[in-house]
Order: sequence, then structure tokens, then C-alpha cells
Amino acid sequence: MEEVIIGEYGTTLGKKSERLIIRQKGKVVREVPFFKLGALTFISKGCSISVDAIRECVERGIHINFLDFTGQPYARLSSPNLTGTVKTRREQLQAYQDDRGVTLAKAFIIANLKNKLNIIRYFSRHRKEQNREVFRKLEEYFAEIEKNTVLLEKVQGAKIDDVRGEMMGIEGRSGRVYWEGVKLILEGNVVFPG
Repeated sequence: MEEVIIGEYGTTLGKKSERLIIRQKGKVVREVPFFKLGALTFISKGCSISVDAIRECVERGIHINFLDFTGQPYARLSSPNLTGTVKTRREQLQAYQDDRGVTLAKAFIIANLKNKLNIIRYFSRHRKEQNREVFRKLEEYFAEIEKNTVLLEKVQGAKIDDVRGEMMGIEGRSGRVYWEGVKLILEGNVVFPG
């Protein structure tokens, strides 16, 4: 993310489509896509920003900062709707210390394993008729990833640190199997050493 600093007297800022437009003496000197903008800081007097640009920044969680000539902040604009962010972060930190962290980690890894399984299944379906041997090997990979998913669902722990190694081991074994499957699928079409 990029921080844009406005330091020249008379600079005007506006919004055009999905971009922040910066003008000096009426001419566009810079355009910044809002999705790349992390913060906007004014360090000069005599600058202006349109209401549309302010609204876009606020909706995207981009802070607008105002500093005096000594570099001291005197104002900041931010969304009143982003106050939940602090509460969310506190809950995330607390979840690290209880079973919510385990539940979340399992959900992420299980979704990852299911995605891997779906990708291999999708690309293997044509192999069933074309190359039965490759298809049988891919079926073994399906079974291995499914077995690991079941193992992962059974993992229990009071907090993530209690089960991190076990979960990472299951995910790692599934990743190895997945990439073996990808290598088998690509064989003969693309050089894939690993």
C-alpha cells in the first residue's frame, strides 16, 4: 500500500472512477488507484480535497491525515464504521489463546485440502478413459487427501499451539501428495521437476 503525501500549496484532490486524481495549477500530476492507497497525508496549507474523494477513502478504510509545518498531526479523518476493527483484532488475539484458534485453523486447512482435491479430480476426469494407470494413481492421491481431511477433523486442542505441529504435518503430507498429482497430470505436456 502506498502513502500519498501532499506538500505543495494549491494542490487539489478529486475522485475519478476508481482513482484519486491529484492536480497542481489545474493540471493532473498524478493518479493513484484507491486500491493501492494506504493513507493520504496533507503537510501543506491551501490544499483541497473533494467530498467524493473523502467518501471513497473513508469507505475503503484509508486514513486522511493532516500535519502542521512541524510535522505534528492535528487532525485525522477515518470511518466511524471501522471501530469494530479494534474489537475484531482483540478477539483474534484472544482466539489465539483458546479453542477458536484451533477451529479456525482447521477450517482453513480443510478448505485448502478440499480445493486441492477438487483440482486434482477436475483435471483427472479425462484420464479415466485416456490413461487408466494415471487415473488409478490419482485415485490413490484422492484417497490420501480425503484420509488427511478426516484426520484433521479429529484434531482436538485447547489452543492452537497445542496442535500446530500435528496440523502442519497433515497439511504438509497432503501438499506433497497434491503436487505429485499435479506432476502426474502435467506429465508429457509441461516440464515440472517439482
